[in-house]
Amino acid sequence: MGYPRGQRKRRIGVIAIAVGVGILLVHYTGIGAPVENMILRIIQPLQTQLYRASQGLTSQRRQDLNTRSTEELIQRIEELEKKQQESTVTIAHLQTVVDEAQLLEKQVQFLQERSLTAVTARVTSRSTEQLSQSLMINRGRADGIAEGMPVIVDNGIVVGTIQAASDHAAEVLLTTSYDSRLNARLQNLAQSPGVVRGEHNISLFMEFIPQLDVISVGDIVVTNGADPLVPLGLVIGQVKEILNTQGSLFQQASLTPLFSPSDIFIVSVVLP
Repeated sequence: MGYPRGQRKRRIGVIAIAVGVGILLVHYTGIGAPVENMILRIIQPLQTQLYRASQGLTSQRRQDLNTRSTEELIQRIEELEKKQQESTVTIAHLQTVVDEAQLLEKQVQFLQERSLTAVTARVTSRSTEQLSQSLMINRGRADGIAEGMPVIVDNGIVVGTIQAASDHAAEVLLTTSYDSRLNARLQNLAQSPGVVRGEHNISLFMEFIPQLDVISVGDIVVTNGADPLVPLGLVIGQVKEILNTQGSLFQQASLTPLFSPSDIFIVSVVLP
């Protein structure tokens, strides 16, 4: 015989309460201890395995996440460092182009003002021996360059002359080299003539200055136009010290060069 729906729910509720109370009585009175212990012994290994498995999965998941995040972070840092390095190199190249353009601008302006023709060249290497110092440039006979031609930087400062040339390269002997010689004159009232040679690869020395001519520290020395390949007025150096020897027919002067060999990158070879 069936019960109305409401009565059936009440009966189920009463039964559930009774079962729950019975379980509690069994647990707290100790009657069901053997049964509980047996059940616990059965399920405890399973619980342990499940716990270890769950912990292992969680640890592995965290490790994978941490590893992946670290690798991604390292990769990102490397990418940023590479981009920064590329940017630094690009900026350095651009700065070099700007510097060379500024140097070349001075040379071009001087050549235009003096109506001189020249070949622009880049320094490719440097050589220093005991008494001489030279530069190699990337222009040669194919560009009209020949031995004896003057080489200038900035606004007409002569740094040397062509010592040897091949088809596509040339050697520049710097004015500071011992075996370098340039016919020169002082920019004083007497326009005193003389010959400038190099000294110790770092300075210049002017000889054969007439004894009676008045010269002063700070006077500028330029080429005198006596050499067929070297035009008049290229700046050689500046008087640093005057050397007079009693009874000598000539005066001498120590000169300061107006260039530093290490700063020479772009030059102009003046053509006849």
